[in-house]
Amino acid sequence: MMRIAGPSLALRPPEPRDADRLFDLGSDPEVVRFFSWGPYRERAEAAAFIDRVRRERPHEFFIVREADDQPIGLTGLTELNRRDGRAVIGTWLGRPYWGTGANTES
Repeated sequence: MMRIAGPSLALRPPEPRDADRLFDLGSDPEVVRFFSWGPYRERAEAAAFIDRVRRERPHEFFIVREADDQPIGLTGLTELNRRDGRAVIGTWLGRPYWGTGANTES
């Protein structure tokens, strides 16, 4: 498994065991207000997202986590363009992590 570590956060691919935590964070309407898919209404939606990412884009999305291995949100790369060496970075964090610098570090 790929792991990228920083001073207080680490990035890793999502795992099925993350579904409960992702559901908790993604159920908050304020967290996902700018997304077309949210908020989550059932745990199965978070589990399906993890399954889809693991199957279709395993090296593009990562769970942002703290030292205790608890996901605090997601950050990922989309619109990858190898020729130009660019990608779009997208991140969402659970509300308790807003303003903590987690987005910058991720």
